[in-house]
Parts: sequence; structure tokens; C-alpha cells
Amino acid sequence: MRRDEGITLIALVITIIVLLILAGVILTTILGQENIIENAENAVGKYNNEVNTEQETLNAIEKFFAEKTDINSPSVKAKQESVTIISGEKYEISDLFQIEPNGASKIKDISYSILDTSVLPIGKHIITCTVTKENGTSATASITMIVNLKYTKESYTTPGTYTWTVPEGVTKIKVTVAGAGGGAGGFSRVPGDNAEGGRGGNGELLVKTIDVIENQLYTIIVGTGGAGGRGFDFTGNTSSYNVDPPWAEAGKNGGDSKFGDITSRGGGAGTPGRGNGYGYSNRVYGTAGTSYGEGGKGGVTGSKYSTNATAGSNGWIYIEYGGDI
Repeated sequence: MRRDEGITLIALVITIIVLLILAGVILTTILGQENIIENAENAVGKYNNEVNTEQETLNAIEKFFAEKTDINSPSVKAKQESVTIISGEKYEISDLFQIEPNGASKIKDISYSILDTSVLPIGKHIITCTVTKENGTSATASITMIVNLKYTKESYTTPGTYTWTVPEGVTKIKVTVAGAGGGAGGFSRVPGDNAEGGRGGNGELLVKTIDVIENQLYTIIVGTGGAGGRGFDFTGNTSSYNVDPPWAEAGKNGGDSKFGDITSRGGGAGTPGRGNGYGYSNRVYGTAGTSYGEGGKGGVTGSKYSTNATAGSNGWIYIEYGGDI
């Protein structure tokens, strides 16, 4: 009985050893260099790569045929009808056009009739954009570029006579011509009464836009403001004012301003005031001089503290050109 049990035990041990050996072989196969999982993963990865490569090839073939069979012309159009720049300004031409391939065939070339806008002379210019595709088709569009002089304003505000020459490239100018203001009449101050002089009138203001020719000469005259009238203060000598005293004086007319044949009139002079104190009954208030608009301002009369009237404002002339003029 014990002999049979020993044989059975030995057989069991041998069986376990064999099973362990087989398990080791299986594990080595699975986890080693030749394991099944790794081989399966490699096979899946290789398959996916082949599928991707095949898809890329199909896409390339499809694109090739699409490009070769594309007979559409490109699309190009100006973003606006015209654009205005200042002389010497460098403008990015490509910003003026909208371009589309309009099909599978790629755009091969884009060319412009003008590349550097900074060298364009004053005036209007047509800029053309030509677009060509790889299929040989092309399209064009154009836009008008207006080149103006830089805005300039010249001022003449000191009375006198000048000569002005039209600069090169200038064909139109805006001229503002203001006549000078008239002087006011003097103030009369006598014992018992005072009389104001009249205010000076405003000068005329004219604004005109005219066509001119390069190098043309114009004569400019800036009018002088009319002098204010001398006041009359008779409070210091009461024994002789009844004998026709010299009274206050009238102002002077403002001077005209001229640009060529454009003339703005100067304001009229104010008349003086005359008091009536001590029985001198014909008191007179001064009257205002004639005003012609919003040119030089007229002078103002004096007061009992300062009887002399003020002068009118000088005229002026502005000449503007370039920009949007």
C-alpha cells in the first residue's frame, strides 16, 4: 500500500514539473520577442499605415485630375471704385483687390501695372491687377488711384502787398479773403454829459475755390484796419468849449483785401459822439460804420475813462490747396 502511494506522489511531482515547464514555454512565447500580442499590434499598425498611404495616394490622384480638368478662370475684383492718396505716399497695392482661385487649379502668378505708388505724379492713374492660374486661364481688374498734393495752407495776415506763385502740380485752390474792419468814432466827454462814438463796421469775407495754372502769378493785398477816432475830453477847460470846440473825430474806413480779381471790402468808419453840457444842446451819438460780413472786426468807441476809439482789425488772406481741394 505504501509502495503505491509513493509511486502516485512521484507521478504527481513529475506532472507538476511538466506543467511548469509548459507554462514557462507559453509565457516565453507570449512575452518574448516572438510573443503573439506584440506581433498582433505590429500587424494592426502596419495595416493602418498602408491604409493611410493608400488614402493619400487616392487624394493626390483625385487632386491631380481635379486640377487638370479645372477650366475655370480665377476671380479678381477691385474692392472699391477709386482710392485717393497723397503725393509720395506708398500704398500696398495688393490691399486694393480681392482674389480667388475659383476652382482646383492653383494661382500661378499675380502682377500689377503699378508697384510703387510713391513715384506717381499728381493726377489720376489706372492700376490693373492680372491673375493667372496653373491651368493657363487669367482674369484682370482695375481701380482708379487719385494722387493729390499734400494739404497746404498759406496765410497772409500782415497788411501789405505780396506776389504769390502757383506751385507745380496745383490746379485748384481755395481762397479766403477778408477785408479789414473800420475804426470806431471817438467818444466825447464834456461836463454834464457824454456821447459815445459809433462802432466801426466789419470787413467783408469771401471764400472761393478757383482753377489755377502752374507758375501763374497773383497779386495779394491785405487791408489795414481803419484807425479809431480821437476822443474829446473837455472837462479840463470849461471857459472855451462853447466856442466851437474841435470835438471828437470819426474813425477811418478799413482797407480792402484782394487776391487777384477777388476783392473783399473794408468795414466803414464810425462817426464821433458829441456831448451837450453847459447849454450846448445839440448832443449827438455816433453812428456805426457799414458792415459787410465776417471779415476784420470793427473798432469800438472810447469811454469817459479813455475817450479815444480803437482801430478795426486787419484783414487776412488764406490760400489752401492739395488734399481734398
